[in-house]
Amino acid sequence: MKTIIYCLLVAGVVVATGCSSTSTQTNVGPARQGTFSFAPSPSPLPQFAEKSAHVQSLVQNAITATLEHKNLTRVARSGNVLVACVVVVDDNVPAATVDEYLGNTQAVSAANPIGAYGSGTLVVQIVDVRTNKLLYRGAVSRRFLRNAPDDLRADRIQSVVDQALAGFHTVE
Repeated sequence: MKTIIYCLLVAGVVVATGCSSTSTQTNVGPARQGTFSFAPSPSPLPQFAEKSAHVQSLVQNAITATLEHKNLTRVARSGNVLVACVVVVDDNVPAATVDEYLGNTQAVSAANPIGAYGSGTLVVQIVDVRTNKLLYRGAVSRRFLRNAPDDLRADRIQSVVDQALAGFHTVE
């Protein structure tokens, strides 16, 4: 009986930890200053991903602003680094599923020790195009603001992106 109660207690702690607002980062090393481009989104988008073109545009604009402050310039294609991102809209999406979508199966355990992403999680990944190695991955979870005005939504997204990319650095 004590074993069952202990197992339920441990399961409750794991579930509660998975539901809290979290920020995780994998930082393999700085990127060379230069250019970045966004990875093309697959069509159709997976079920767990935000599908609103407006929200995707707000996220890409926020990432662009943050990376420009870190001495990277956005180009349409063929940047020094490739940026992939996804806003998760479902709960308990396996990290391996998100990794597959982002094109990286090496980051599962380091970026998300819980093993799953919840609704409201932004995952941003930066890969060195020359070596095809993951340079950085950040994930931040926040509650969605439904029916928020565009200016408030843009500010909130910028804040989340800034937090997700806080540990990313460039070198000359």
